[in-house]
Amino acid sequence: MLVQNVSGSAGHSPPKYRTWIQYYRSQFKIKHALTCAEYNCTRTDIHGAHINKYYFNYIKAYHKTYIIPLCPKHNNPNFKQSFYIKCNTKLLECNYINYNFIIKKYIIIYLLVILILSYIKIKLY
Repeated sequence: MLVQNVSGSAGHSPPKYRTWIQYYRSQFKIKHALTCAEYNCTRTDIHGAHINKYYFNYIKAYHKTYIIPLCPKHNNPNFKQSFYIKCNTKLLECNYINYNFIIKKYIIIYLLVILILSYIKIKLY
């Protein structure tokens, strides 16, 4: 399964838990040691990482955000490329919202509207 890290999620913490990996363990009732979910990694020093899994259909592409166990190497803001995870990795759905992306999206829309309106205004005069 191909996934990608979520950028800018490090400052958020789960409700009633100190870390995302504690939250992940509690939701799946995991007591044993976990390894990094990246396909070729076996490290056991893990974090609860926000990742996006992309879905494609005939009309559009979209993604959902999940939490999985990743080591510091793979749960890193500089690790931007997509990567494969082990097929037995349990995905914990997360309602994380990347507000930076939303703000940028609306700024672009706002600028496009202003540009269109100014173009119409020039055409009218």
